[in-house]
Amino acid sequence: MNKVIEYREGHFLAVAWDNNKFIFIDHLKERIEQIIMHPKKDNYSVRCWGLELVPDFDIVKCPFAVARDNIGIILIDINQRRAYLLTELPISVNLFGHGDILKLFKTHSGETVISTVVQDVHS
Repeated sequence: MNKVIEYREGHFLAVAWDNNKFIFIDHLKERIEQIIMHPKKDNYSVRCWGLELVPDFDIVKCPFAVARDNIGIILIDINQRRAYLLTELPISVNLFGHGDILKLFKTHSGETVISTVVQDVHS
């Protein structure tokens, strides 16, 4: 696992490197609850560099997490156990050593902002 977040006490969402799955773990029962596929199911080399709960996360009212990988930005509905591709934003370079490249925060006006790395590719 290269990214893991706790969304409720003892319950985690995890992503493994070079994998196309999101893994829900119940640490209290010591078991995997469910595994869901990345929205791009045919891509088996998904490299997740960022995973965060949304700033207003609430398991009932706003149960979302956001992932940043080499394909784009993914919205994960933790309650429905579904993943959606918000936008394709490919990264083809290796970002090891660059830390977490995804930050979510609220502005003073209450808007949620996503800060991430964008690669400019010229052919």
